[in-house]
Amino acid sequence: MNGRVLFARPNGLQYGHLALEILMALAHARAKDAEVCLLPVGQPVNKALVDIESETVPIFQPSGGQRLWLHSQWWFTRLPRRWNRQRDAALEALYHESGKELSRHMLKSNIPAVLRNQLRTLRKWLAIREKHTRARCERAWPYLRRRLIATPLPVALRETVRQSACARAAELGIAPDARLVTIHAREHGFKRGREVHDKHRRQGKEHPRDDTSRNAYIESYLPAIEHLAQQGFTIVRIGDPSMTPFVHPAVIDLATSPQRTEAVEVDCLLRSTFLMSGEAGPVGVSYLTNTPVLNINVTDPIGSYPIRRTGLFLTKRVTERATGRILSCWDLLDPDYLKHVRNTKRFKYDDNSPEEIVSAVHEMLELITTPPPETMRQQEYRNRATTVAEEFGAQVAYLRKWGSDDGFLGYGRIAQVCLARTDEP
Repeated sequence: MNGRVLFARPNGLQYGHLALEILMALAHARAKDAEVCLLPVGQPVNKALVDIESETVPIFQPSGGQRLWLHSQWWFTRLPRRWNRQRDAALEALYHESGKELSRHMLKSNIPAVLRNQLRTLRKWLAIREKHTRARCERAWPYLRRRLIATPLPVALRETVRQSACARAAELGIAPDARLVTIHAREHGFKRGREVHDKHRRQGKEHPRDDTSRNAYIESYLPAIEHLAQQGFTIVRIGDPSMTPFVHPAVIDLATSPQRTEAVEVDCLLRSTFLMSGEAGPVGVSYLTNTPVLNINVTDPIGSYPIRRTGLFLTKRVTERATGRILSCWDLLDPDYLKHVRNTKRFKYDDNSPEEIVSAVHEMLELITTPPPETMRQQEYRNRATTVAEEFGAQVAYLRKWGSDDGFLGYGRIAQVCLARTDEP
């Protein structure tokens, strides 16, 4: 080490963000040959994620007094930048609302033509100022640093935490040498009242995106669960205690177990052969724990495109409400769809069928044991997704945040059963 220390303030309030931001900090420190000091914002939603260590990047754990002093120093050094962001956000809103008000007055017939022309000129000036101010607010790079985290970085729970987690796992019936598969199906409980549309509704705004479209019914996993159990896997359902209990002889429902701990969940992910999950926090955590991912029930093929080679995804069935047309996975790469992703007024989202999930599980098991070459259509899909993310990222804020990183989207692949839908009548 060269004496450098990277201070990171990961978002402690959201599970996936917390893990991804820890990983991005570690990966950046690896590139800079530096040590990392983690100072999570807020109380970490899963404390075990902060209780990790890495043989590649030393992680500095400050004491109580050190932590308080470092928090204050961070706050003071970031204060000017925070003021500038708030100023720009206020100016952008001022320009936008002023332009709307001018547009309203321009339609009044009792205003002289000369004055209306002057108002048009002023409105154009406001539009230009709004655009320039918004550009200052935008990041120079995407939030998700895909290139940075494409190469796995080894992590583990600190030994005392790991031993405690293993002991608790054994009490739950998870043997130390068990071949694990973790599963997760998003429900409305964990983020109830804190979804994107909930926040905007409280502010009196309409927001077309409805993130409950990411939710899924775990009952559709049953045939896949039974297949995995026949293959000798122990299946562990992860999540939070607000979830609906899931009773099945082949499944250990860690999410709703009274013996659940945050460290046990992280330990299970670290030990898993793969994770099967929809678009939810555990997918972000899987990149930190280096767990291969079968991402099912995907609504956004760009943001959810798997970064690593051991990633496979399957999109939900999406129907255009106005026409009744079922969109193919290729249609989900259309910029118009991506601008309105998860707009449940425009689109209907249906879970993957049990048969589709079983097919994807077969492909996933093959991918992580003896990976076959990508098919030509899988390569075409990745190339098309990358091109769309690059070309339209500047126009769509969501793509700019979660899309390609300097031309790189990921090494993973779309499930063949998903591509096969294109051939359906």
